[in-house]
Amino acid sequence: MISVVTMACASPGKRDWFGNPSPTPGCDLAGLPEPAGVTPLMPAPDQNGGTTSIMEISLQTRVLDNREYCEPGATAPTLGGLWDVGYNVTSDNLPFVGTGPNPYNGTTTDPHVWIFRVHHGGKNQVPPLVRVDFHAKFSDGVGQKSLGPHGAGAALILRINGGRVAQSIAYPMKGGDYLHIQLDPATLTVYFP
Repeated sequence: MISVVTMACASPGKRDWFGNPSPTPGCDLAGLPEPAGVTPLMPAPDQNGGTTSIMEISLQTRVLDNREYCEPGATAPTLGGLWDVGYNVTSDNLPFVGTGPNPYNGTTTDPHVWIFRVHHGGKNQVPPLVRVDFHAKFSDGVGQKSLGPHGAGAALILRINGGRVAQSIAYPMKGGDYLHIQLDPATLTVYFP
């Protein structure tokens, strides 16, 4: 009995009473597939030459009640919580055509995807300078679903043509968590030659 207690106390990391490692739920939230109902978009050629690429910013959550929710292809339930969202996305210092007014301040529930189309590569066209400043804050208000025993995680993900460019993750999540992606034109110009 004493040797078991000694082993448990001396072992690194979280362990149970018998010295076995305690499972710690965790997820690469940004690497999980988009929640159900979110259709990935692909770039389309433009009639005037060049390409129209798809820049997508998604806000998604996962309730992490079980380890298998972190496996590729898993369909963990989304939290469906209320988020305060604000963004300012510009191209060459002009308001960007997106899915709402820009700059934008409002609320939404997760999962949610914002779509922006970037035209580039046309004849004699200078690569567009795209600036992204995007944030989401988990509201503390009445009506939020209670978090499961292992909590939940949230991710704000910026993708261009399906490829992940940047991410902001909150795990484990709690009321008032804040996600923020800010990219300057120099970073994004390389994606729109």
